[in-house]
Amino acid sequence: MMSLGKIGEELAKNYLSKNGHTILEQNYKVPFGEIDLISEKDHCLCFVEVKARKSISSGLPEESITIFKKKKIIQVAQCYLKKHHIIDKKMRFDVISIQFDQHRLKEIRHIINAFSVE
Repeated sequence: MMSLGKIGEELAKNYLSKNGHTILEQNYKVPFGEIDLISEKDHCLCFVEVKARKSISSGLPEESITIFKKKKIIQVAQCYLKKHHIIDKKMRFDVISIQFDQHRLKEIRHIINAFSVE
């Protein structure tokens, strides 16, 4: 059986594809971190963190992304850009927040430009 995280990533991937994104990478890993999805839409590179929750009793899914996690995602994104020799391309950091109610999908929210490089 797939974990909630993997189910969330598949839902997010399908959501992005249906909304005009080209999926470039899923689970892009470097030794110190990972980005769930990397996509492109309208000549903009999107680094996407996916958060899925069965309950919001401890907060919304996106609220679990700490400053430490955001910094880690930015560092991994920088590695991706360097590896692929990408310079001067529009980019952003998105979050896809997925809520389940029992075992049913309740909501998918796409938070565009959820955070930025400081």
